Amino acid sequence: MKKWIAENPERARTIRIRATKKYAKNHPERILASVHRRRARVKAADGFYTEQEVQRQLDSQFGLCCWCLKPMLEYTVEHLIPLDRNGSNWTINLLCACRSCNCSKKHLLPFYEWTPPFLRRDKPCSPLEWLVFWRVVERFVEVVAM
Repeated sequence: MKKWIAENPERARTIRIRATKKYAKNHPERILASVHRRRARVKAADGFYTEQEVQRQLDSQFGLCCWCLKPMLEYTVEHLIPLDRNGSNWTINLLCACRSCNCSKKHLLPFYEWTPPFLRRDKPCSPLEWLVFWRVVERFVEVVAM
């Protein structure tokens, strides 16, 4: 095999790239977790989390975005205290948010520098939405108190 790779480097590279793309397509959550771990290492943030812990957090949010409380088909892992602000990469600092909320929050601190869309809307909330939002607020208080 090593001999064939040495004789056909371009073909071997093409096969390797195709296999990597196929793996990424079949395991998006693992690729996403890998990207987040690398970003945390670059920022020198302490802590780590697993796919199961993210899935547990998503289940505890009942599949709703933590900031706008809309149902999510795709989610992003959100840090309550951003890594840019010396937040940790431990599970306690993680939430699941929709892409638009995560991108609008950026590196801002929630409730201080950024107001979640949930607090800006006029329509009344369901009990489920209040439960999810209350859990987010409790977690924020816990993380800030650490």
